[in-house]
Amino acid sequence: MSSPDRRFSCVVLGEQSLLIQCCESLLARGHEVRAVVAENRRIAQWCEQKGVPCFDDFNALREAPQAAAFDYLMSITNLRMLPAWLLERPAKLAVNFHERTRCRVTRV
Repeated sequence: MSSPDRRFSCVVLGEQSLLIQCCESLLARGHEVRAVVAENRRIAQWCEQKGVPCFDDFNALREAPQAAAFDYLMSITNLRMLPAWLLERPAKLAVNFHERTRCRVTRV
């Protein structure tokens, strides 16, 4: 588990089972997954079980209090273009991760 001073908050988006695996790892290390954006029913069910708010559209994050402020935006196997306003939201970084490609970090 991460030390309290190294914990962070994040919003995670994507559509594949890798998103669940990443979120499980984040939660196990004491990080806070504030919200998930996914249309995938299995991911939505996982979110419900874990008590993590799940939205099926990026625009829902505009008004969601859970996504008002967070450290990292994690796009995991996401194939949709992210709007500029969402990329500007995280306090630290936006991270784009695909299983078979290199991780791409975008400084905010």
